[in-house]
Amino acid sequence: TGYTFDESTGTLTIYKKEDAEDGYAEVEGYGKSPFYGTTKIHHVVIGDGVKQIGAFVFQNTTGIEDIKIPASCTSIHYRAFEESFLCGDGFEVEEDNTEFLSKDGCLYNKEGTYLYHFVQSDSMTEFTIPENVRYVLSMCFTSVKLDKLTIQGDNLEIADYAIYGGSIKEAEIKEGVRYIGDYSSFDWDGTTLSLPSSLEYIGNQTIFLESEKLTEINVAEEIGRAH
Repeated sequence: TGYTFDESTGTLTIYKKEDAEDGYAEVEGYGKSPFYGTTKIHHVVIGDGVKQIGAFVFQNTTGIEDIKIPASCTSIHYRAFEESFLCGDGFEVEEDNTEFLSKDGCLYNKEGTYLYHFVQSDSMTEFTIPENVRYVLSMCFTSVKLDKLTIQGDNLEIADYAIYGGSIKEAEIKEGVRYIGDYSSFDWDGTTLSLPSSLEYIGNQTIFLESEKLTEINVAEEIGRAH
């Protein structure tokens, strides 16, 4: 693939080269993206014919407001936007795409059961994970700034590093959540936390549990296995 960048509008367009067979947008590895650390990109257009966005392509970017995904793009690595804060209108996925959909700017699989990446709109202060979501991928919530995050869903699993960096003043974990992975790290102002009976695992190095402001953890009597 190749790309063009319009500095006057902050628009990055990634396109499939005419002589390319695969249409894969990839970089060599961690920290190797030509867009690493940039604050200049505000709009991303993935061109028709691009099939895959690999890991770290948009790593550690700030200021991306919207990303257009064509029907041809059916693979987006969960680390494509690693350490990046997305804000604004978020993802716009073509209706004919067989693998992804967007809802309120956030990126989901077509069935809406996997939450790939959260996007914080300019006016958003609270977010509730939709009830039909069963899995939240790593680096989904990165550097967010929320007053409240409600974690809910029947048999919901939160991957390692899914909630990483940023500030969440209050987090509510509802009944039905089964697994919260390792390294859930964010600043928060909560003084109490309740763990539901459905919870079987809460991960190692869960930094918010070490908050100096946290004074009380309420554990349900029938909780499965909390660590």
